[in-house]
Amino acid sequence: MLRWMILLASVMWGYVACTAPNQQSCRYHSECEGGRVCVGEVCVCPQGGEECEGVCVNLLRNPAHCGACGVACEEGGTCEAGRCGCAVGKVDCSGRCVDLAVDTSHCGACGKACPADQPCVGGACTGQSCPTDRPLACAGGCVEPQSDAAHCGGCGKACGVGERCVGGVCQGCPRDTPERCGNDCVDLQSDGVHCGACGRTCLPRQVCQEGRCACLSGLETCTTGCADLQTDTKNCGACGAACAEGRFCAGGQCVSSCPDATPTVCLGACVDIKTDAAHCGSCGNACSEDRRCVQGRCQCPTGQQACAGRCIDIANDRAHCGGCNNACPQGSVCALGQCQAECPVGTPLLCLGGCVDPQTNPNHCGSCNKRCTGGQNCEQAVCRCPTGQTVCSGQCVLLSTDGRHCGVCGRACQTGERCREGTCQAECLSEQRLCSGQCIDPKTDARHCGGCGLACASGERCADGKCVINCPVGSPTICGSSCVDTQTNTQHCGGCGRPCALGLVCTKGVCSCPTGTMPCGGNCINTQSDLRHCGGCNKPCQASYICQNGSCLCPSGMTACSGVCVDTSADANHCSRCGNACAGGKVCVSGYCRCPSGTSECSGVCVDLSTDASHCGSCGKACAGGKICSSRYCTCPSGTSDCSGICANLSNDANHCGSCGKACTGAKICENRYCKCATGMTECSGVCVNRSTDPNHCGACNSPCRSTYSCSSGNCRCATGMSECSGACVDLDTDKNNCGSCGSRCTQYINQACVSRRCTCASGYTLCSNACVDKNTDRLNCGYCGRQCDQYTNQICDGGSCKCPSGYSVCSSACVDKNTDRLNCGYCGHQCNQYTNQICSGGSCKCPDGTKVCGSACVNTNIDRSNCGYCGRQCSSSQFCQNGTCR
Repeated sequence: MLRWMILLASVMWGYVACTAPNQQSCRYHSECEGGRVCVGEVCVCPQGGEECEGVCVNLLRNPAHCGACGVACEEGGTCEAGRCGCAVGKVDCSGRCVDLAVDTSHCGACGKACPADQPCVGGACTGQSCPTDRPLACAGGCVEPQSDAAHCGGCGKACGVGERCVGGVCQGCPRDTPERCGNDCVDLQSDGVHCGACGRTCLPRQVCQEGRCACLSGLETCTTGCADLQTDTKNCGACGAACAEGRFCAGGQCVSSCPDATPTVCLGACVDIKTDAAHCGSCGNACSEDRRCVQGRCQCPTGQQACAGRCIDIANDRAHCGGCNNACPQGSVCALGQCQAECPVGTPLLCLGGCVDPQTNPNHCGSCNKRCTGGQNCEQAVCRCPTGQTVCSGQCVLLSTDGRHCGVCGRACQTGERCREGTCQAECLSEQRLCSGQCIDPKTDARHCGGCGLACASGERCADGKCVINCPVGSPTICGSSCVDTQTNTQHCGGCGRPCALGLVCTKGVCSCPTGTMPCGGNCINTQSDLRHCGGCNKPCQASYICQNGSCLCPSGMTACSGVCVDTSADANHCSRCGNACAGGKVCVSGYCRCPSGTSECSGVCVDLSTDASHCGSCGKACAGGKICSSRYCTCPSGTSDCSGICANLSNDANHCGSCGKACTGAKICENRYCKCATGMTECSGVCVNRSTDPNHCGACNSPCRSTYSCSSGNCRCATGMSECSGACVDLDTDKNNCGSCGSRCTQYINQACVSRRCTCASGYTLCSNACVDKNTDRLNCGYCGRQCDQYTNQICDGGSCKCPSGYSVCSSACVDKNTDRLNCGYCGHQCNQYTNQICSGGSCKCPDGTKVCGSACVNTNIDRSNCGYCGRQCSSSQFCQNGTCR
């Protein structure tokens, strides 16, 4: 939303300079390239434009640069308000544009998937074969390959956007959109995204007319762009006529407050947010070009409906015929909101798949894409202005009231004038009155004080519509019934009724503080001594400081350390000097770090040798075994006994129960100096157990439960959710040998499992020919039942598709590894047979490791009798070759 507001502000108020490496100088717009305009003798991008790849584009509408440079929408998609929309006939399903009529994953509605063996035809899943008029099944739907642009001549052979499929062959762009821009067929004379040339996008508040971007109806072309002379503060009443700061533009005049008809101020203009398309409902909330502002809401014009983010005439739109997303089939047309075979008599002209009446349709007046602009209507196939209006600068205007064309085209009224009955007449501001042909202010004009002709007497002036006497030089201003000097009077300082606050004085008509003080936080402060404003406003002194002569200082006898005043003779953090901190518990006494009275220093730390367990009686003498230091001696705490140097409580210490060294065993605890089992536990064979839950002593000592059983409340039982079958605990929900009941085995199909007490195929498996199979990996049922992966030898099933294993390629109807296959080494048909015993390694024919070429064979000269040690060396018949030597 913030980004949209910034873009809108640039549309309303100014230009964005292009960032071309070399700014081009100019005198006229025609000298600039790339969609730029001439401003201040420099070519820049016009308002709302941004340079992308050397061309000024509108990021709110350009599908090649939607929202930002380089962000392209999908083929055939739209760009509205800087966001990509789906192409005509497609719907956004979880961020993907799909055709609900044929998509098997989204058939008729997002997320509605068809079964694997059913195609999606016309938005409905069907198990029937394709009809004769659409004989070919493609992408889960039935199509006519002779006329379907998405499958022209065969499945997946899509025609380009704007092309038609005739006899199974894609034809070029139609006559009504003859030019190709990328994949789109467009009319460069009227297309706002490609106006006059591909990629030249018209900016907001512009339309494409005869291949040139022109301002919308009611707007004037000024140096600052398309401006509404009735509301634009930079072009109020005429191009370049800017209102002064603090004044607004309403009805083509600069005013101090907005009139009732346009009461809201938006970006310096007086507007009616109930009807203003640039500020509909609230400031900055702009309607798109095809919408109008009605009662503060952006709505489509009468007879149109919002579909896919655009206003559509559902009476003749082939993709939205009679309603949104109700697309007509290929070969049909949309006429009067219904899909028909051909255009009826009432709407005989076919334009972009829709039937229109060229006698009255303003978008196709007389012929396809011949649009009526500037407020004209289509009457008898000719664009004409409404009765009483005249075409001036491409816009229909009323010469009797239009301030830009008053009486005749081009005659503009001056600032302060309004066009009435074709004549420019004076128009006074709301606070003025017309007297003797002049606009005057009756509150201040002495000739017309309070009304026309009511002149003040000599020596009087007009104040608030009343004649008052002039005051003497010393008190020149009359306030109420008194003459005062507004330069010094504290009740009327600078003007009547402007009292100074308490404590302030009036000097030269301005309320100010007395000499020696200055205003700080609404009060007059002496900054020489005030702790909160020492030396200036809002300059507080830190704690412990005082303010003296406008400077923060420490009191006498104190020193500033890290911004704090301290006594270095007693401060332990700053003892004798800043930052010299006393460590080890020492305190600062007369500027020296010392241990407090009653303590001793041990390794730099102050300790009490009477109680410190680490330094008991002397430095470094530590108490061990849980002993404490008492009166400089290590001793066991009260209630414990010394057991070989360890302090133990003989009443509850399991290692020293009743006496030192007497340990409790068998999970027993020590209680009151005796070893016993804890509450709820029983001694079995010298060990404490819980007979309620122990499976080895369930209910009684040495009474074990069988495997799969558990012990509960002293009884051997099956766990919760388990049932007993033939002496074993099983889960009837999942046990394939006891599915739903004991003994009910899942054996009807191979790989059958038990799911929720029913014999069925497990999750991820499908029943095919009396076996549960994984269609993602099963070679006999790959993707669907009965589909065998046997097109090529060694073929596997991966992800429901028959394919060669990873690293394998198809060669002569077999999947082979061209890195190791001797018959297809490196590439198909390349056999390794140059030498006997040759192998394929890394896609190249070579001899195995440890061999070399001798004659026409790869041999191991370490063991070969005919090539022992080297090629051609023959061992005798009684010898053998070992390690390259005949023996």
